Amino acid sequence: MITARVWLSAMCLVLSLTSPTGVAYAATARQEMPENAPRPMPVGVALSLLDVQGIRENINTLYATVEFRQTWQDPRLAFDPIRQGSERIVHTDREALRFLDEHWNPAIKLTNQVSTTGTPQIGVEIRPDGSVTRIDTINAGFYIRSDYSDFPFDWQAYPIDIASDRYNQDQLTLVHGAQQRTASVIAPSVHLAQWTLTGLAAERSNPIGWDGTRFDHVALKVIAKRNTTQYAPQLFLPYMFIMMAPLIVLVLKVDNVVQRATMLSSAALATIALQFTVAAGFPEVVLTDNIVSRMFWLGYAFLVTMLLLVITIYNPTLRLFRDPHVAEEMRKQLNWIPAAIFLVLLFGTVLSPILRQTFA
Repeated sequence: MITARVWLSAMCLVLSLTSPTGVAYAATARQEMPENAPRPMPVGVALSLLDVQGIRENINTLYATVEFRQTWQDPRLAFDPIRQGSERIVHTDREALRFLDEHWNPAIKLTNQVSTTGTPQIGVEIRPDGSVTRIDTINAGFYIRSDYSDFPFDWQAYPIDIASDRYNQDQLTLVHGAQQRTASVIAPSVHLAQWTLTGLAAERSNPIGWDGTRFDHVALKVIAKRNTTQYAPQLFLPYMFIMMAPLIVLVLKVDNVVQRATMLSSAALATIALQFTVAAGFPEVVLTDNIVSRMFWLGYAFLVTMLLLVITIYNPTLRLFRDPHVAEEMRKQLNWIPAAIFLVLLFGTVLSPILRQTFA
């Protein structure tokens, strides 16, 4: 005979299982890391570069479309393919987001992503053994920093940083092995006028989080070589034309010091304008010790030296020597010595990074 107490207990059990609290408890259990999974739990990460819209160095941003792939295994998701009628279960877009909300996932992010354009596409695939593959296609901007030491003969390695914002290295490890390296490629259709993209390189690290624990971190770096020929009409040709002014002053048969000084002053102002133009496109170039900054400093030194020579040695009204033939002989020698020294230093500055990269 079923007593009232038994009926009451049965009803309480049914209500607890069907109540929102009971459902939330079951969902929470599914969202926890699998207990029978290895520790740290391995998660494969791979990234493909589908398109690059641009590299904006003045705002430290790489705009690209990437396909970000994650793989892990959750035994709780294993299924019988015969009963299922398929070797895989696929969820896309909203269904994929709902699945990830209801089940455990490694919470891996692209940590240097600063913007997103459009709606990301997402897909989740589950295999019979519980293997999960998550694929995100994102059109985004990524924070980067350029090294201008060898500008404009430089190579850059722009990272796309991958890390979990929830699990430390004792709980989760990022795997980028042979399989992931094969899947991490740059699409052949990717083309940039000012860059040649040569491949992707992975770099691992274990930074310390705010709580003192270390996190697994993988940076997939976009290796890019700057197309130096693009900068010849923008930088090198204007610079050489400006630096021709002191040479013209030396060979010009003009005794008027004011005319010569005016030409040198105009060249100095043109050099300043060119430097400001470069700084507008590449703010850090003029603040870094590199070819371009040395070129400008050499140019300024050459112009100042020539200005001093014009108002002294080349000044016919200024009698520095008793014998006028001494001054005349000095002028003849100075017609080529300052220019020769300037050209030797200039070519040494330009060729040094090329030789260093060639024999490195």
